[in-house]
Amino acid sequence: MSFNGERISLDFKDADIQNVLRVLADVSHLNIIATDDVKGKVTLHLVDVPWDQALDLVLRSNRLEMMRQGNVVRISTVSRLKEEREALRAAEDAARELEPLRVHYVKVNYARADDALVDKVKGVLSERGSVTFDDRTNTIIVRDIPHGLQDASELITQLDTQSPEVLIEANIVEATEDFSRGLGVQWGYRFNAGPSTGNPTGLNFPGTVGFGGSGLGTGLPTAGVNGAPGQSVPFLADFPVPGNFGSGFGANNGSALDLALGSLSGSQSLSARLTALEEQGKGKVISRPRVITMNNVAATIQSLTILRVKLPSTGTVINTGTGGAAGSASTATEKINTGITLVVTPQVSQDGFVLMSIFAKSSQPDFTHTVDNIPNEVSREANSNVLIKDGETVVLGGIYRNTSNDAESGLPFLSRIPALGWLFKRVLRSHHHEELLVFLTPKIVAAGAVALPPAERLWEERRQGG
Repeated sequence: MSFNGERISLDFKDADIQNVLRVLADVSHLNIIATDDVKGKVTLHLVDVPWDQALDLVLRSNRLEMMRQGNVVRISTVSRLKEEREALRAAEDAARELEPLRVHYVKVNYARADDALVDKVKGVLSERGSVTFDDRTNTIIVRDIPHGLQDASELITQLDTQSPEVLIEANIVEATEDFSRGLGVQWGYRFNAGPSTGNPTGLNFPGTVGFGGSGLGTGLPTAGVNGAPGQSVPFLADFPVPGNFGSGFGANNGSALDLALGSLSGSQSLSARLTALEEQGKGKVISRPRVITMNNVAATIQSLTILRVKLPSTGTVINTGTGGAAGSASTATEKINTGITLVVTPQVSQDGFVLMSIFAKSSQPDFTHTVDNIPNEVSREANSNVLIKDGETVVLGGIYRNTSNDAESGLPFLSRIPALGWLFKRVLRSHHHEELLVFLTPKIVAAGAVALPPAERLWEERRQGG
């Protein structure tokens, strides 16, 4: 409590309180009236204190209270004034019970006439009042005594104000970097012993014998060396670069080098194929969506790709009507949304700042892990609360993904020979890097006439979870 009256000094000992109040009335130039139950003695010594502080000390020390109307101050005991206030309140309540009820229609322009607004209006009505709404005409219907109607109308006027709109400009940058390298080798070998190759076995059975690779591969042609045109040598060591190996730019078979190393009298053939692939690429996708939303209303920005995955066929039985049944397969598809989703809720302050609650999600299918041919979803999410000035830009980053794969396969023991081991093995290496950057710029479109809280209060409420 602050005191700003004229400063005075008082010195009383066992003085009658009525006399002390007269002195304070002369100093304050107020008309002080004390009821007959104001009695007691006052002893005090005050030096250079405001007169209103001296009056407050005298009243508190004697359990008194005052009621001021203009320049008239009425002083009585606390209990007596409490009884008077309760009696006055009871009289006012009785008068309200006799007042006729009236109906008032309040047209709502910017707010929505709904249960939420009705609940707020109920708080200012009398016990006899009631309120409802008509959503078709967006009107609040209030039934109450005149005083309650006035309070309800004032409240609706305060709430029915134009909220500011916020234009949210987003720049979404998706950067990718890929690198793939593969090196493979295939050895083909065949040995035949028989009359046709000039080295018969000397036996009637088996008259012809031979061995070579497993034949699982297509083999290497030996035409032009010492074999029949188009003849091939089956693979003895089959470790090529896979045709589907790469960073995702499409299926690649790489480059291949076929070597026919030699043939001995047509009975033995040795050949080799070296395959190699190296890919490197960078990609960047930029989208610039813009959306306008109301103050404290979430705005959703999406940049999605819809994938349709074919589900396993299910057998159905169709009655042909002739006593038989025909089987058919019904095919269904599953829709999968992949891409980027942004949910931004702006809150405008009275000093030109915007508090944004941001939720960002980036998702993509993982076809290497499926359930009933439906790929799993690989998603990355980020949440943030940012307070920035109108028109400034905030960067939301840190949403990235790195994938590295190293694989080797080859012949046991031979693939581990120093310097020569690469002739008997396959080496595949790939690296994939993704990064998502989101640039958000809020711009206040129209501030309207609504009373906005300051930025400091908005940030404190959001920090405390309010």
